[in-house]
Amino acid sequence: MPSPPLVTVLMSVFNEPAFLPDAIQSIVGQTFTDFEFLIVDDGSTNVTSDLLAGIRDPRVRIVRNQTNLGLTRSLKRGVELAAGRYIARLDADDFAFRDRLEKQVEFMEGHKEVVLLGGACTLIDEQGRRIGLRNCPESDLEIRWTGLLTSPFLHPAAMFRRQVLVENNLSYDPAFGTAQDYDLWMRMLKHGQGANLSHPLIRYRIRSGATRLRREEQLNNTFQIAARTIAEELPGMKVDPEQIRLVWTSFSCADRAGDGGDQWERAARFYRDLFTQFATKYQSDKTNSALTSLRRRQAAEILRSMLRLKGPRGWRPLTVQLLRQDPWLPIWSGLKLAAAPVRKFSRSFRGFAHNAGRLRDSSPRSLLR
Repeated sequence: MPSPPLVTVLMSVFNEPAFLPDAIQSIVGQTFTDFEFLIVDDGSTNVTSDLLAGIRDPRVRIVRNQTNLGLTRSLKRGVELAAGRYIARLDADDFAFRDRLEKQVEFMEGHKEVVLLGGACTLIDEQGRRIGLRNCPESDLEIRWTGLLTSPFLHPAAMFRRQVLVENNLSYDPAFGTAQDYDLWMRMLKHGQGANLSHPLIRYRIRSGATRLRREEQLNNTFQIAARTIAEELPGMKVDPEQIRLVWTSFSCADRAGDGGDQWERAARFYRDLFTQFATKYQSDKTNSALTSLRRRQAAEILRSMLRLKGPRGWRPLTVQLLRQDPWLPIWSGLKLAAAPVRKFSRSFRGFAHNAGRLRDSSPRSLLR
């Protein structure tokens, strides 16, 4: 009997034929070859099923849902069928760089404490044109801080240890039709560390087909998971999803900063207290420097929102408190703002250098998500 593959690449697809051939080719063309490619056809009713039926690579395994079950249930089924030591995700409209699996397996084999590994991505539009680079928090501490408010990983770039799921009875939760990855990641991180690689692993397509209703469902699920995570990780914090929404829209995950009134003041104080509780839990000689960096970044977010709102209610006492914690904050923030254009150019150049020569010429056709 042949030994099981080291990696199971898991994809779910429903009626998405336009980008599917490129996504599949990006996996079968990987430099790392010890994998199975498990594709769940979630009851497709168009030519998607015909495209899948035409694949001849023996490493590709197709399973079909008789009816459309949705992404979460399809991924849950895929996890149950996976044979690899590691499970790597990819969506049907994204594209993995040729060394994606090689880089992730190399890291996971050398870092047994890491149960979940992601990475940066190159952002592309619906025509396949590069529009940016998205980085993710790299260290376990940064990941845990980010995870209190939103997902610290990009779902189609993730790789995780299947044994952790098996031993702890974990999988995608059908209760979440969206943000199902965020829910799973935060439960997995109770059993080990997380990490993100600094260089891009995939091309991630930004789509314009999401409805407002679907977007609101995703946000509501995100806030619910964040509130649950905070309550479990920081029992001293009193939190509800509406508080997460206020912080999310004011500081950490959006470009606007609330209304400048009572809501902003409540959000700012909660955000500050959240980090205080987080720092207290993770304070140690090894984390002092990293926590200082995170505290400054959070304070800079609050200060930027103050500037955008031109002095919202409660800004004076909050500023005094931030300065008492870190008198060097104004100088640090000024240097960071001055360096932002250079840093942005540097990241863009590194992303271009990494991608050059790795992509075959493909200009994917348009398809709404």
